[in-house]
Amino acid sequence: MKKFNERQIQDLLAIESKYETFSHQKQVAIAMNISEAQLQRRIYQGSKAKNQMVQANLRLVASMAKHYQERGVPDKKGLKIIIFLRI
Repeated sequence: MKKFNERQIQDLLAIESKYETFSHQKQVAIAMNISEAQLQRRIYQGSKAKNQMVQANLRLVASMAKHYQERGVPDKKGLKIIIFLRI
């Protein structure tokens, strides 16, 4: 199982908050005192870590839904949606 990097997600959130103030990537890089290449790398790594976290959470939700289905909880429509989303 892939593990997401919490620091990379925090970097991505910090970058996204800077984009609210500045409209161009170069301005964000200057505000963060890093190069544009470093900014692009951080955005890529943060997005990748965020996607891994979302996938892990979806797997957890699907696993829990299957567990409750075995117990006879009658929400089958919701379970079908969760299983469809499972990656």
